[in-house]
Amino acid sequence: MDLQFVEFIQSFRTEFFDVFFSLITELGDETVFIVVVGLVYWTISKPYGYKYAMVFLTSVVLNESLKELIRRPRPFTTPNVTSVVPETTGYSMPSGHAQNSTIQALLLNERFGALKRWVRPVLMSVVVLVSFSRIYLGQHYLSDVIAGIAVASLLYVLLQRAGRKVSISGPKAILFASPVFLLLLLLLPEKNVWISVAGIVGGTIGYVLEERFVRFDVRAPLALQGLKFLIGISITLGLQEGLKLVLPYANAGEMGTLILDFIRYALLVMWVTLGAPATFKLLFQRKAA
Repeated sequence: MDLQFVEFIQSFRTEFFDVFFSLITELGDETVFIVVVGLVYWTISKPYGYKYAMVFLTSVVLNESLKELIRRPRPFTTPNVTSVVPETTGYSMPSGHAQNSTIQALLLNERFGALKRWVRPVLMSVVVLVSFSRIYLGQHYLSDVIAGIAVASLLYVLLQRAGRKVSISGPKAILFASPVFLLLLLLLPEKNVWISVAGIVGGTIGYVLEERFVRFDVRAPLALQGLKFLIGISITLGLQEGLKLVLPYANAGEMGTLILDFIRYALLVMWVTLGAPATFKLLFQRKAA
């Protein structure tokens, strides 16, 4: 029935829907996560931005671990299903895009859901559209996206309950969990696992150092907030691709590439949590003072 559902959905394919759902699916990808983290961390709240990033990255590690455990082939490997977009690597269950969009929707709803009536419907619509896009594009089965939504929801609830019962800071929690992350790196030589753990490590180091030495105040007039974000996100996206040119990827081999990806993403997220706030303070807050 899972396969028949994908085939049924793809029977309604049109050029418009191909383009539309190819764009929609990007809402569950890493670039949207980077943009949202930067916006939140630089202009709204550093503690909340740090929590947002750490929960999301933990969710990615969990998703890749479950995929490796379940090892379900993707729908486009069957004869009657077409991959509308370039074929996604890795296994199918649970859907990473569905899980990513769900965990981000839950985190954003936690902070902004009560502010405006339209926030929750928009977040729910994004989850539904991203999840449906994965089926339409031939990357996942219906059960994959349901599993992704369920895993994200369960992880969010567990972390919320743990946070209320255990009085421990985020960085200390990451420190205690570091043996688990190290074990996962050894057991799962998968790019998404390595770059997610790198983000957790780099983000935590940057967050701790920023709180101790920089202490950047996120509050600013609206025009300055926009300028901060444009500068910060431009450098962030530039580093995301630019570090590939600096690091010696050529002939690095599979493990060497994973190590270089780890370094690249650790530096990238450290820029978001430490480098960008230090730059903003140097450019704007000292002048204002």
